[in-house]
Amino acid sequence: MDGFLKVDFGTPLMLLGVAVIFFLLCIPMLIHGLIRRRKFSTLRDGEQTYSLRSSIRTELIMSALAAVLLVVCLVAGSGGYGRAMDNLQANIEREFSPTELDIHFWTGSSAVANISLPDGSSYEPATISLEDGYRPVINEASRNDQLPVNPDTSS
Repeated sequence: MDGFLKVDFGTPLMLLGVAVIFFLLCIPMLIHGLIRRRKFSTLRDGEQTYSLRSSIRTELIMSALAAVLLVVCLVAGSGGYGRAMDNLQANIEREFSPTELDIHFWTGSSAVANISLPDGSSYEPATISLEDGYRPVINEASRNDQLPVNPDTSS
């Protein structure tokens, strides 16, 4: 691995996606359970059965469980994403020793950053991709303002 730290964005992003799914489960189930509980409290004594009360309780417990799993996935996902960004920055600093480094975001296959190197070269913005062994490689980002306005398509 050549001494570079592991940069893994896949698992944290997957956990954040699972957190969204738990959110989509938790909120409607909680609202439905609370509506059912309010309606249950207005029923007469003979209509308030144990099975109805039990199913409402089960629905609210499942909603609470989904909320707990939502929080766990959010904490683990955001912590993992932060750790991966820290490792990416450490790998870039180890490889290039930049005088200035500002990582904007991770695109899934590369990072977009502004970087200035000790030799005076500056890349604003640059894409920083990773090779095998998590070694960073700087590529200049393609910018739309550098494209020709009217390209010649007559050939």
